[in-house]
Amino acid sequence: MNTIFLLAGRTGGPFFPLPTIAKSYSKLTPIYIGVKGGFEEKYADKNNVVLEFLPDSRLKIVSFKNQKVKEIVIGLFELAWDIIKLGLSFFKSIFLLLKYRPEIIYSAGSFLAVPMVYAAKVLNFLSFTTTQIQIHQQDPMPGLANKLTVKFADKLTCVFDYTKQNYPLFKKARVVANPIDKKRFDVEKPLEKIRDKILKIFLEKQKKPILMVFGGGSGAQEINQWLVENSSSLLKKFAVVHLTGVLQTQKLEEILNPNYFRTEVLFEDMPLVMKLADRVICRAGMASISELLYLKKKAFLIPLEHSHQELNAELVEDKFVILRQGQKGKWVEVVLG
Repeated sequence: MNTIFLLAGRTGGPFFPLPTIAKSYSKLTPIYIGVKGGFEEKYADKNNVVLEFLPDSRLKIVSFKNQKVKEIVIGLFELAWDIIKLGLSFFKSIFLLLKYRPEIIYSAGSFLAVPMVYAAKVLNFLSFTTTQIQIHQQDPMPGLANKLTVKFADKLTCVFDYTKQNYPLFKKARVVANPIDKKRFDVEKPLEKIRDKILKIFLEKQKKPILMVFGGGSGAQEINQWLVENSSSLLKKFAVVHLTGVLQTQKLEEILNPNYFRTEVLFEDMPLVMKLADRVICRAGMASISELLYLKKKAFLIPLEHSHQELNAELVEDKFVILRQGQKGKWVEVVLG
């Protein structure tokens, strides 16, 4: 079996380009690599694709400055446990690479790429495998996972020329558009194609403009809570389709309104609803931005504070309305305006 490893890892950002990449390598059988409870697990169940799990390993930059002894001890314990899980992921990666012998490993930013790419490099060096490593940088600012794996890439791509100009590790990258499966959007009558019967009935009844709200595949509790708190104002003008995300842990107040539809996540119906939506509110992840640009949607981006999403938003500020965290009190006014 000729295979390609597609590296996911809990959240939607690194995952969203993967199904499109899988289709572009139609002669290779896709094997998704993810973590238990991640966004990719629900996708795999829904679409009957092969999914292998790795321990949810990640490294965080730890600072013990001005911390109490107890906090330092806890921090050291967490760091040690992360390193142990990273080691377990490395050895599990070796097992999976020898089991499937993929022709290609493809990562768009998942931290699972770190143990998998390092394992592949070792096995390639020992001539046990001949796996090509492909790294794609979606955001203008590279994340830690890609910084740690980029030097091992056989093929390197990025979305922004900004990345090439500002990060020497990416100076040889080829600038490409973010992978989007355009066929998912290019349907003449999207409402007729929606599979979720309840959602379909909801949309058929609507006479108001549709506002779609989501915080990425894993969700954003702050956006979810804001929507609940301001639902009465928003629902006077819009019919709201609210995707809470698969990792939403805070119990949200129920909204009993015929113009409100809530669900964790949409798969096949996601591009159809996005195409039907009159306005969209979401995070500033590159996957979402790419799809909104393609659809030329009026959208409001809420970048995650102190993250790469703030730079994402800056680079597309001429295309969308940016809702800053510090101006949260004005969000409703801006969206309704």
